[in-house]
Amino acid sequence: MESIKSNIKRASVEMILLALLSKEDKYGYQMAQEMKALSEGKLTLLEGSMYPILYRLTDSGDIEAYEKQVGRRLTRVYYHLTDKGRGRMSELLLSFRDHVAVVERIVKECGIS
Repeated sequence: MESIKSNIKRASVEMILLALLSKEDKYGYQMAQEMKALSEGKLTLLEGSMYPILYRLTDSGDIEAYEKQVGRRLTRVYYHLTDKGRGRMSELLLSFRDHVAVVERIVKECGIS
């Protein structure tokens, strides 16, 4: 059961990160905390797992990274969703919804509700 849960989470993380950035630019820790809060603690993402995904999204042009000085000494890396990333997010969401609909249809046909 844990393996299925892990695979579902992994497949959803990219879509969730893009969705979080659709509202406003954010830095990594902020996204991890917002994901945890919005999911009522059911989805957590360690920063060490999140940054490789953010780097991949940056390399593909779905998001852009920029530095912003906060206070006198602290500099944060913020991420911005690009138009290409909005398209990618829409594709991922459509694919996710199609997958869920297929699973629900099969389960229903098997008499499970």
